[in-house]
Amino acid sequence: TKDEFNDLYEMVESDLKKICRKRICGTRYISPKEKLVITLRHLAAGASDKSLAQYFMIGRPTVTKMIPSVLKILIRNLKHCGKIPKTEREWTRISDRFDEKWDLDHTIGKK
Repeated sequence: TKDEFNDLYEMVESDLKKICRKRICGTRYISPKEKLVITLRHLAAGASDKSLAQYFMIGRPTVTKMIPSVLKILIRNLKHCGKIPKTEREWTRISDRFDEKWDLDHTIGKK
């Protein structure tokens, strides 16, 4: 949702601003919010660098360099928000809670 995006942005805003530069040699400025949107689209949809570059009308090399930088910021700022399951039992517990909440048949991981 828009509120969730804004909450996430607030968490990483200061770090994102550090990697954003002013307009250089005729290239357009990419705002911290836009960098976050591009990276989230990459994660959510599995969009390629080429498709992201075309959709957002920025250079492919820019996208290729930007996404890892933003991911590092996200990891650094979100690592305290939860832990990654280490055992099969922990993964199963998460899967069971997902099933209870969403009740989606015919999805990956559905038993």
